Amino acid sequence: PLRRCSSTPATATAAAATKAASTSTTGSAGTNGASSSALPTATAMPDIEPLSTADSAALVRSFLWPERWRLAGGFVLLTASSSISLVFPRVMGEVMDGCLSGGGSWTPDTAALALFALSGVQAGLVAYRGYIVNMAGESVSASLRSRAFSSLMLASTAFHDSAATGELLSRLSADAEALQRVVTTHALNGLRGVIMVGGCSLAMVSLSPKLCLVSFATFPAAVLLSRHMGKRIKARQRAVQEALAAAAAEAHSALLNVRTLRLFAAERLASERYDERVRAARDEAATAGLYAAAVESGVGLAMQSSLLSVLAVGGQQVLDGALSYGELSSFFMYTLFLGFNAGNIATAYAELRRAAGASERVLALIGRPPPLTV
Repeated sequence: PLRRCSSTPATATAAAATKAASTSTTGSAGTNGASSSALPTATAMPDIEPLSTADSAALVRSFLWPERWRLAGGFVLLTASSSISLVFPRVMGEVMDGCLSGGGSWTPDTAALALFALSGVQAGLVAYRGYIVNMAGESVSASLRSRAFSSLMLASTAFHDSAATGELLSRLSADAEALQRVVTTHALNGLRGVIMVGGCSLAMVSLSPKLCLVSFATFPAAVLLSRHMGKRIKARQRAVQEALAAAAAEAHSALLNVRTLRLFAAERLASERYDERVRAARDEAATAGLYAAAVESGVGLAMQSSLLSVLAVGGQQVLDGALSYGELSSFFMYTLFLGFNAGNIATAYAELRRAAGASERVLALIGRPPPLTV
């Protein structure tokens, strides 16, 4: 019976595997070139010049335009549900003032019933909004995959000979999914954050302009931090997608040549090479996550500082009689809403930058398709 040997015979085995695997394919035709190790090396997709920001935005708009009515409906429902959320602090403040003064137009029972009814309406709006926005996201993702696949089908044979099939599959799957998440999650959270921040700001100004200025004092630092770190996040996320595509290409190459690997006992080498690619992607993703965490923590610190400033100045205004307890309570709730949604905006911005880096290659593949030559 045959045995798998170690030491010197293993070296000869690996060398034989190198020669055998070099004649295998990294695609389906068997002509993608030789390798320098026991596995055929998965070559990267040939560089395609990335699109400019304006061209990328125009291309994304072309995918969004067929779903404009669904997206517009989602925006209307989002505005309506966010407006309901803005009613809660003001009503609660009036109820508190009414309870303390022994009068007022709202009693605790009627206020609770009214807010419960509004909560039911809001729940229905959120559910329907989620449905139509998810449908729009799925349609955008399907269109993107179809356009990218058509572009690949029209590419030259030289392009396919020099590109790893696994990486091309990664462009059709992971990159398209990144753009879908933008439509269904990140952009939606960002828009809701903008609406809530705008509404809370107007409500805070109506309650106390002076206290509103105190609350906004920490915002410029948070905006500058988000803008600075956003550029780094985009660059790192592009590197993450490149590393994931390389891992997919390595896996495709190994699985395509699994008989050769087993013949020469090179399965462990294949696993080591795939693990190396995966670790590289993990390291890049960890760096991108670190930048995103820095944005979130910086914005969170700014919001906590804002809240403490409101507590100090607003409490003194209540003691001076310039502000009622109910108005201060409403202002506190609006400040909390403002901080929470400002954090959502920062997170959405970071994720949008990550998605921009992740989808850069697939958009370039569609916007600047490889030349059609024989």
